Amino acid sequence: MARDRAAFAASDLPVLASGSTLPADTRAVQVTLKPAAEVMLSVQSERTAKPGTFAGFIRATVPAAGTYQLTLSDDAWIDVSQDGRTTLKPERISGKAGCPEVRKSLRFALDAGPVTIEIGRAPNPQIKLDLFPAE
Repeated sequence: MARDRAAFAASDLPVLASGSTLPADTRAVQVTLKPAAEVMLSVQSERTAKPGTFAGFIRATVPAAGTYQLTLSDDAWIDVSQDGRTTLKPERISGKAGCPEVRKSLRFALDAGPVTIEIGRAPNPQIKLDLFPAE
């Protein structure tokens, strides 16, 4: 969690709008979400949107196959897809309500190539997210 806290605390943390692509040299960002009713996700989420919540997505490119950790600063639902049609099941999930700065981490086995990260059911329009190779 120390790596995630440090990434989220960076003074130069990039801000990306929903629908953006994570730059190749960037692993942590703040994502600006939209009201869930206004967002059309490419892969149907396993959880339906709740009224009053926020949603969005970003795309990234995984440089090499392996296990990657995806961490969020706040509570939200995450769906990850590499084929644009189905969601991947996480290998591991950890999280704790009330944990400052780092709310949830999920580990996924990813192939090299594009990945779409969908965020839903977020209580706020801003959320920090990072994607690192698992330690």
